[in-house]
Amino acid sequence: MKKNRILMPLMTLIIGILIGATPFIFMSFTQNSSTRAVPQGLATITAPDANVLFKNYFRSATAPTTPIKGFFLDSLQFSAMKLIAGEKNELAGFRVYLGKDRNNLPVSIVVGVDSKGADATTYPIYKTSSLKSGPCPFVCDQTSNITK
Repeated sequence: MKKNRILMPLMTLIIGILIGATPFIFMSFTQNSSTRAVPQGLATITAPDANVLFKNYFRSATAPTTPIKGFFLDSLQFSAMKLIAGEKNELAGFRVYLGKDRNNLPVSIVVGVDSKGADATTYPIYKTSSLKSGPCPFVCDQTSNITK
């Protein structure tokens, strides 16, 4: 009788711990597929495709008439950077090139940069629409305390 008084709460405790820990154990051994999913609006492209987009932009590019204060990167460009970093974590950084698609709409080209400063074109390169991103003063907060 005394043995059951100790054994029953002990067994209940052990079973509770196992049931409570099961989701954490399961999640620690499974890959989070949402971190690898490519968000809508983001496309993997080849280096030659990136070159065409860049040349489309550069043919009609003009020099800025006012100094560039900064550059706005949108969440798609940031997502591209996270995906690239997941492929090759020894990158020194990222570069965002300007481009234009065949409809003459602005796009951004996101590529990793190696420790020598070269584009890491053997790893994924992403194209995003860039309607909301670009250099300041065109797409930045004109009332920001940082730039006033």
